[in-house]
Amino acid sequence: MDWSRELAKKEGLELIPHGKDGKIQNPNSYGNDPCPPRDKRH
Repeated sequence: MDWSRELAKKEGLELIPHGKDGKIQNPNSYGNDPCPPRDKRH
């Protein structure tokens, strides 16, 4: 997880991790997102 997070930051990508149940867990966008989310947790 740490490796993929660092790669997403470096490349300006979106990271969408999935839990063991297949559901999305805390997605993060590290690039210039044209439609940023309203939630400002991160």
